[in-house]
Amino acid sequence: MHACTYLIKEKNSTHDSILITDFSLPQLKCRIILAASNYGEHMKRILIGVLVFSTHVAFAISKPCGGEPGKRHINGRGFVSNQASVSVTAYIGVGASVCGHAKVEDKARVVANATISGNARVSNNAIVSSDAIVSGNTIVSGDAKITGKATLTGNASVGGTAIIAGHAWVDEMAKISDSAKVYGDAIVNGQASVNGYARVYDLSRVSGNAKVYGSALIAGRARISQNAFVCLGLTVKDITTNK
Repeated sequence: MHACTYLIKEKNSTHDSILITDFSLPQLKCRIILAASNYGEHMKRILIGVLVFSTHVAFAISKPCGGEPGKRHINGRGFVSNQASVSVTAYIGVGASVCGHAKVEDKARVVANATISGNARVSNNAIVSSDAIVSGNTIVSGDAKITGKATLTGNASVGGTAIIAGHAWVDEMAKISDSAKVYGDAIVNGQASVNGYARVYDLSRVSGNAKVYGSALIAGRARISQNAFVCLGLTVKDITTNK
């Protein structure tokens, strides 16, 4: 919390001085202006009480893991719920949270404002950063990176050197591996898999038992579903295919 208090002398004013206090909080900004000559102590106490109450509300709203009891991790000072498990070799940045029964192992890193929750597991040298959310029963391993405002949930897994970024959403039983990348506003779900050097981006969606691999590019509003295979260097954009 940052607080700054200062006095302003106003010319041609009926006030002797004005006390202005600014409080900046993650989810709340408050300002109190007290005219010293026009307000009695009673009014000042009321206004200060409002500020203190608002400050407590802001802290309650911004508590990590929804208020779950926990502690700061020795490596990075990020928040770790009492039910979660984090290796001493893992790094949890000061703004990051590991909640629920999640596990962060090996030399994995959770930084910025990222959140790991549920029964999710992040291991090896994986990195979860920015405002990314990893939840459910998901697994992030290898040198994979989950970043931006991406969401990984359900029973999905990401491994190898794969990257999930932007506002991408990966869930259910989807698997992203090798050097594949899912980004933009793309969605991969069902039992779909994306691997090799494949790219899935824009507003595209890969679902069902579809497989995207090789150097395939899925873009635009493409829909790849059911038992479709997209491989090699094929580019699919604004097309629906299920076989």
